[in-house]
Amino acid sequence: FHEQTGLLLGGGNTKLQPAWSNFTVGDASLLSHTPGDEDPDFLPKGDLYHVPSSATLVTEPPVGLDLEYGLADCSIRLEIVDDSTLDMLLEMEEESTLPVNAHLTFLLDLEKPLKLGTGKEINL
Repeated sequence: FHEQTGLLLGGGNTKLQPAWSNFTVGDASLLSHTPGDEDPDFLPKGDLYHVPSSATLVTEPPVGLDLEYGLADCSIRLEIVDDSTLDMLLEMEEESTLPVNAHLTFLLDLEKPLKLGTGKEINL
């Protein structure tokens, strides 16, 4: 979150979109929606974790989140290096028997150009 622009990075949307979660542990194809189904079953058919069972805000530098997805402990850390550099680290504490994917969702205003630290602007 940025005071002037609002939310820049997100990690949640709906239960039917694991790719919008910060992490996906397991096979994301196990959760699918049948078009037109107005009473979907939100439970994946097998081992898939995309909604954290616990989340802890880390306020000491580097700031971030500790997230638990099933048996996988994952984390996000952010460190401001200088006025134009932000280091981001997305990691899992130890190896998992299930595939683990990290997702970083940028929330952009499509009506405005994307402004880079170099001064370059990109129309979306």
